[in-house]
Amino acid sequence: MLKKADAKGEKMWRLVIDYRKVNEKTVGDAYTLSDVTEILDQIGQSKYFGCIDMVMGYHWIEVAEQDRAITAFSTKEGHWEYKRLPFGLKTAPATFQRMMNIMLSGLTGSRCFVFLDDIVVYARSLAEHDIELSFLKELGRNV
Repeated sequence: MLKKADAKGEKMWRLVIDYRKVNEKTVGDAYTLSDVTEILDQIGQSKYFGCIDMVMGYHWIEVAEQDRAITAFSTKEGHWEYKRLPFGLKTAPATFQRMMNIMLSGLTGSRCFVFLDDIVVYARSLAEHDIELSFLKELGRNV
């Protein structure tokens, strides 16, 4: 399927798989997403904000070997199974949110907030904001 233009205005191809039949049979994951109202209340006096988009973050999560057949698709070139979490699965957003909350445990609510694949970093001063961004950058190197 042809994806819309990227940030540079260039057209890109992206594989799209219809997982509706799989999702009908999948037991949902009741893990809750972050409450946007709560996030807005917590950032209160902050004046500086940065957003880190974890655009390929789903692909950090390995699909268990016994579950890879569920992600299978076929093309003219062969039969394929995802080794990493693909988009489109019913439980993917909750799985990713859980992983991000675990990774940033102890930081959310004091240095940043996570909403799916976005990490919002907030601070009252530019100097404080730079410190928070540097801290998260260093954390990312160690993951």
